[in-house]
Amino acid sequence: MLTHPTLDKLLALRLTGMVKGFEEQLQRHAGRVIFDLAVAVTQENGTTPQDASVTRAELRAVAADLRYTGGYLRNVIAQSAMDCDLEPDDDELARFAGKLAGRVGALVEKIERRLS
Repeated sequence: MLTHPTLDKLLALRLTGMVKGFEEQLQRHAGRVIFDLAVAVTQENGTTPQDASVTRAELRAVAADLRYTGGYLRNVIAQSAMDCDLEPDDDELARFAGKLAGRVGALVEKIERRLS
């Protein structure tokens, strides 16, 4: 529950019907502030003084996510095909994940070349 001096006064005067409306107004205002802050942080996050492009920052983030995904495909899933005694269907999927890891890595390289 939000607290505000006006809420305390409304409650003291037993104007409970107005309390709900005022609380909703405060919540909408708080929501707008949070939204505005989120937008501002998103626009600034990942940018540098030398490169203020939000699109480039987003692509750098995508490349980082893909790099992690490729590593996971290779080092966790595909490795399990070599280290574990998997059922044939799972073994096939694990080996497929290893092949995907290479494609994901190639995609990361393309993004990074384009950004440089």
